[in-house]
Amino acid sequence: YSGLAVTSALAPNPPIVGEPANLVVQVVQQSVDPAGIVRGQPVANVSVELFGGGDWAVATANPVVSNSQGRASWQVRCRSTGKQQLGVIVGGQQQFPLDLPACEQPPPETTTTSSTPGSSTSSTTTSTTQP
Repeated sequence: YSGLAVTSALAPNPPIVGEPANLVVQVVQQSVDPAGIVRGQPVANVSVELFGGGDWAVATANPVVSNSQGRASWQVRCRSTGKQQLGVIVGGQQQFPLDLPACEQPPPETTTTSSTPGSSTSSTTTSTTQP
């Protein structure tokens, strides 16, 4: 339980194909304290680079340097539905796969037509439903 560890978060979750998403990765140095509890100390100022064979587009700089909380962030865009592989290389040496949710198609647009009894006019409303 000692050594580097990486966790990630993606918003929105799940990512929508063709839409921007924010990916944050945190790098910590794990160690076991005298009580047997695993602790993570953020690793600041280390290069973190995205890599992988999945269908992702990275819209921001890559690699980036982790901040004082050990976090590195990117704006990404999923280009295909389903699970897309992505990982990070920390410090130019150690590779970590990221467990990201599968990319989904945008929800379909729904159209409703309504009219008022006794009226000769009707209206159409288009809305998008978010999951």
